[in-house]
Order: sequence, then C-alpha cells, then structure tokens
Amino acid sequence: MQKALEAEEYYVAHQVCRMIYARLIADDEHEKLMKILQSTSSALDEAGETLSADDLRALQSDIAKKIAKAKRISNRKPVEIDLD
Repeated sequence: MQKALEAEEYYVAHQVCRMIYARLIADDEHEKLMKILQSTSSALDEAGETLSADDLRALQSDIAKKIAKAKRISNRKPVEIDLD
C-alpha cells in the first residue's frame, strides 16, 4: 500500500487498504486497523483524494463504534437470579 501511495496510485492504495480492512476486521485487530486507516486516509487527503479518504474515515467510524460497543458489553456485570 505504501508503494502505491509513493507511486501516486491512489486507487490501488485505497483498494489495498479496504482489503487489509477486511482481513484485520475478521481477526479482531481493531487497534492495528485504526492506525492503518488513519495514516492512509491522511495520505489520501494530502493527495487531494478526498472521496477515498472519506471512505476510509467512515470505516474508522464503524470500527470505533464496534470497539465502544464491545467495551460496554465487557463492562456489564452478570445478573444473578435466585431460582429457589
């Protein structure tokens, strides 16, 4: 992906980033993925590729929501029910 950015092949960089997204989201590697999306969207923005950058930021937003939801679920306390 970095080589594509350096070669100004922005479409390729965007598509590679989406492929990485699919793989890392399946592996629950959210933090690593957020860093990749952030750096790539910034590079695309600097190159004037606003739509591609916005697309990657939308993916970041989705991941942030998933992380927040997972934290809310993990912070829940189990409910004790007395069945006697």
